[in-house]
Amino acid sequence: MNDAHDNGADDKARLRKFNTDNAIQAFQTLEKARLRLDEAEYQLEKTIGMGIDKERYDEQAEDILKEYKRKRWGAVKAGKLPRGKVA
Repeated sequence: MNDAHDNGADDKARLRKFNTDNAIQAFQTLEKARLRLDEAEYQLEKTIGMGIDKERYDEQAEDILKEYKRKRWGAVKAGKLPRGKVA
């Protein structure tokens, strides 16, 4: 048998397992984040339903959106997000 060939196959198998483990971990992290986001959205809806200063809320929300748009552009420039993720 060709040891180099066997080692290459083993390396590919290890890399495939490593990548699969990373994908599973990333998926788990994403689902945790989705759950937290769903909970935060529900809390926001409940709070808004109780009555808020709509004008102040809208002003602050616009400022927050601008701030995070800048952060998203920074993430795009750093290669952490694809260009299409910034709206």
